[in-house]
Amino acid sequence: MVIPAAGRGKRFGSPENKIWATLGGLSVLERTLAAFSTHPGIARIVIAAGEDELDRVRAAAAKCTGSCPIDVVPGGETRSASVRCGLDALGEDIEIVLVHDAARPLVSGALIDRVIAATIRTGAAVPGLPLSDTVKRADAGSLVRATIPRTATIDGQALTGLTAVQTPQGAMLQTLRRAYAEFDFAAAEPTDEASLIEASGAPVEIAPGDPTNIKITRQEDITLAERLLAVHLSDLSPTPLRGGEGPMDLTPTPLRDREGLMHLTTTLSETDLTPNPPPALRVPAEAERGLVQPVPSPAHPPTHSPPHIP
Repeated sequence: MVIPAAGRGKRFGSPENKIWATLGGLSVLERTLAAFSTHPGIARIVIAAGEDELDRVRAAAAKCTGSCPIDVVPGGETRSASVRCGLDALGEDIEIVLVHDAARPLVSGALIDRVIAATIRTGAAVPGLPLSDTVKRADAGSLVRATIPRTATIDGQALTGLTAVQTPQGAMLQTLRRAYAEFDFAAAEPTDEASLIEASGAPVEIAPGDPTNIKITRQEDITLAERLLAVHLSDLSPTPLRGGEGPMDLTPTPLRDREGLMHLTTTLSETDLTPNPPPALRVPAEAERGLVQPVPSPAHPPTHSPPHIP
């Protein structure tokens, strides 16, 4: 799989890359890597990083305890250029590739499974959530200039509804490489891999997304992610603490009450996200120090046997 991590995230309001923001005692990048390096369907990870951060990213990758190797290569000036650098580093024997935003640290194993399954079925897939809000386009002065219609007719077919897509996005490696080769980057800059594949004429399936799979874009997103992570950690079984330095077992576990967390996501997004969460939702001190070894809670077995996917 490929993780583009060379961006700076100007909207985050920090002098350094947002992947170094702290989330529960670990960096955003470390939590993202933990989710994939411990997933049984992932065989190799390639991170496309900024030239000035290669050593720092390699140091973060070295902390992961997953079984798959992690390689770090120089990224590009844009997200699509970084993904292409990652694709070039993959071997020719690879069939399926996932691409995931480094700034989505709360991705679950179940979501990864769904994207892999949809990619096997269709050849390309993205996780998505239906939009219930009306979407408008505004100018620099915050004045509404247009409302995005919910319905559209494409190739004679009436389509309704809008979908917000997430990552990881999956594709057959050769399909994605061909889409990159055919796309006119001088005319437009794609924001995700699905856009490239759509432009090539190949089908893309939407797999059910996850409302807790948020992307860290602004400072308040860290506050929301801390609260979601605290609920996640409180659902884990008590385990012995491990002291000392060295690699940490950060195996993510599924939430037992996904609907409850969805409600929490909606509630917190509509309230004041102050820097200090309520005591009941604070991350345990042991977890902040990276000393907890989570024990996976029971999960529904996947309906397929996902292949190893770089």
